[in-house]
Amino acid sequence: MKRALVDPAWASFVTRASPTSYKLLARDYMKADLQRGQQLGQFSFADLNLAVDFMMGASTAGIAALGKGVPDPELYIEGSVRMALLALGCSGLECERALKFSREYLGGRPMKAGSDEAPDHAVARSSHRPDDGWQ
Repeated sequence: MKRALVDPAWASFVTRASPTSYKLLARDYMKADLQRGQQLGQFSFADLNLAVDFMMGASTAGIAALGKGVPDPELYIEGSVRMALLALGCSGLECERALKFSREYLGGRPMKAGSDEAPDHAVARSSHRPDDGWQ
């Protein structure tokens, strides 16, 4: 989503209706991450493919919106991530941990203006970035 904010042409390309290798690669990564999160007990859903389709749709819509422009991009991104994690069954604490990790890893701003208070660690290690420090 951060890339969509700084690169509207990329956002437009990614959200085209025709399948692209990027979409297929993103789907594979997302499927592996969702499966791992479910195995670790962090996500709760009955059907992996349905969860992937739901999350791909939300991600694509978010990327498209950021590519076109939203009033507060950082707030939009954090709200989208929070909503997605809650939809997957994460607790509020797990959501805040993941958002803190995302802000630190990607250089984002604190969730509340003027505050960098948040729990100390992230939710899970991503299955396609084994050495990124998530524990």
